[in-house]
Amino acid sequence: MHDPRSRKSKRMLELLMYSFLIAVTAHVFHFELLDGVFCWYSKLLDKLPEWISDPLGGCDACLGGQLALWFYVYVAEYNLIHHIFFICLTIFFIRCLRLI
Repeated sequence: MHDPRSRKSKRMLELLMYSFLIAVTAHVFHFELLDGVFCWYSKLLDKLPEWISDPLGGCDACLGGQLALWFYVYVAEYNLIHHIFFICLTIFFIRCLRLI
């Protein structure tokens, strides 16, 4: 029989990993791809109001927060506190990536 605590720990580690991967994705998309392959998308974002363009890629933390918000809803067993923590952790990872 599986220990429920080990399953919970494994799930938390998975969410930690997903949070980091979402942060890397948002960071790379914003800082690398918008200046290269997706420069057309960057020009489109420039035409939109900031409150729309930021979560769509104009801001790496905003994009990461949106990705984390919807990823958690789709993948995880819902828990409001964990959901908020997941989004904040993703934004924290993005802030750390900015320092590299």
